[in-house]
Amino acid sequence: GAVFSISDVTFGIDDTLCGSAVKFGELVEVCRAFDTMRICAVVALIAAILAFVGVSAVAGSVFCGLVGDTAARWSSAFAAALSGVAWIAALVAVIEAATMPSTSEIKDVTSPGAGAICTGALTVLGLLAMALEATCWFRSQAPKAREVGITENV
Repeated sequence: GAVFSISDVTFGIDDTLCGSAVKFGELVEVCRAFDTMRICAVVALIAAILAFVGVSAVAGSVFCGLVGDTAARWSSAFAAALSGVAWIAALVAVIEAATMPSTSEIKDVTSPGAGAICTGALTVLGLLAMALEATCWFRSQAPKAREVGITENV
């Protein structure tokens, strides 16, 4: 779990804040928000890595002549979908963080850090990657549509 350090004292949020038997209303909401943020951050990270690895493998294969244009087109579609998943998951994590209850006790033990900055960056970059991969996919369909004689909206 998350670990926080105040002066020379280090404690885990799961053990102290969310692990206690006594929970007041806002604390339950904070712990739920932390759980949601963790799950969303992990899903976003896995989706982003899968999109990167998949597109890199297909791009390398196309460069080496191992696969054709069809594989490249579909890798763009899958990368756009995975980038969309990463974007949505990161966006949910950012929204959870922004709407988390904020009392003085909670502010004493929590503050945005590197994880918040990285999740915010992943939100922006996931949206950008999704848009770029979708554009690649749509543009790769244009030559195929011209071959069949479909020229409208291309």
